[in-house]
Amino acid sequence: GDNSANGTPIQQSACTTAAGQSWTLDGTQLKSLGKCMDLVGGGTANGTKAHLWDCGSYASQQWAFQSNGTLKNVKSGRCLDIEAQSTADGAALHIWDCGGWASQKWT
Repeated sequence: GDNSANGTPIQQSACTTAAGQSWTLDGTQLKSLGKCMDLVGGGTANGTKAHLWDCGSYASQQWAFQSNGTLKNVKSGRCLDIEAQSTADGAALHIWDCGGWASQKWT
């Protein structure tokens, strides 16, 4: 089932109707299951993984939707990305330098 515990890694998977696959951009926060998308340890480096965490005023939880379809993390200036540009179920979401690749485009 959907896991909403703090620290739950955020991964891609085939589309279903599961609540954990529904995300909303609420101001600058991406929310699902009553939690926010955050970066492990508030990190800013390429490869820092995304996970669920209690919503707060953390800069690592602030995202800006860009006109090219990317989501830029306000704290790091890097974009939400799928690790290794993978298309596989279970691939981790992390941040990486913004390049506008398909693995960084979100709808």
